[in-house]
Amino acid sequence: MEFTVVGTYESGNAKFGKVLGNVAIVDCHYMHNLFFPALLEAIKPLQDEHPFEYLEFVLIIDSYRQAFKEKELTFCNFPMQYDGVLKDQASYYLTDYS
Repeated sequence: MEFTVVGTYESGNAKFGKVLGNVAIVDCHYMHNLFFPALLEAIKPLQDEHPFEYLEFVLIIDSYRQAFKEKELTFCNFPMQYDGVLKDQASYYLTDYS
């Protein structure tokens, strides 16, 4: 998925903790609308080489999309995680907390 940067911050001004490093803010409705089409696009290379697996993935993606629609869910219903954006990850995870 590609996004357009519409603004930047010189500092987090206490909006984002420094431990997060670089932060991207994405509208949850926009992200939800892009997600399922992006999944379908990502599996297109399987279409020729592995057609049966491709069809299975399409069915799975469509079943999730239908479940989200029936329950009126979007990504706004779920907390977003920020794994993998921490600065200096090795020292963060290797710190002795004892």
